[in-house]
Amino acid sequence: MSTDKLTDVKTWMRLGYIVVFLIILYFIRLAVMLTSIGQFIYNLATGSLHKQAQEITLALCDYTHQVVKYLTFNSDKVPYPFGEDWPAQKTSKKS
Repeated sequence: MSTDKLTDVKTWMRLGYIVVFLIILYFIRLAVMLTSIGQFIYNLATGSLHKQAQEITLALCDYTHQVVKYLTFNSDKVPYPFGEDWPAQKTSKKS
């Protein structure tokens, strides 16, 4: 192990980001559970899907992908709110 990495501020900053993003992922999991239940109930009541909820959750999927790439060292780009912008909302292409 290189002593340069042990004293490098960027290495320790990344550890701090990892802790924060793991907490954020916990809340994303809760948001996914709630929106899944909400979409199911909305679909039962109206027979259709809530388009705004779909767009928001699609952006949340993209954000989760950014976070996981950062956490697993597959990207050095720090996700929102510390680095990159929030993913742009897209229209869902239901498959």
